[in-house]
Amino acid sequence: MNPVPLSATTVAARGPCRYYGFIVTTVTAVATIQIRDSVAAAAGSVIDVIPAATAVGFTRIFPEPIRFAKGLTFDLNGATGGITLLMEGNP
Repeated sequence: MNPVPLSATTVAARGPCRYYGFIVTTVTAVATIQIRDSVAAAAGSVIDVIPAATAVGFTRIFPEPIRFAKGLTFDLNGATGGITLLMEGNP
C-alpha cells in the first residue's frame, strides 16, 4: 500500500488498482471531494466522497480494499483540502 499525498485534482492511478482509504491532512472545505473509478475528473463512477469540513486527522480505512477497474482519480470537485490516499496502482 502506497500513501499518496494530494491537494489538487489528480489521476493517482491508471488502470486496475486498489483503494484502501484516506487520511485528511488539511481540513476540507467548500464542497465534497470525490474519489472516482476513472482517469479524468468529473468522469466515471464516484466510489467514495469526503464531505466538506472534514477535520484534519479523520481517517477512513476499509476492511478490504476496493478494486478500481479504470483508474483512481482524486477529484476536488471545487473543494479545498489535503488528503493522503491509501492505495496501490500504477501512476
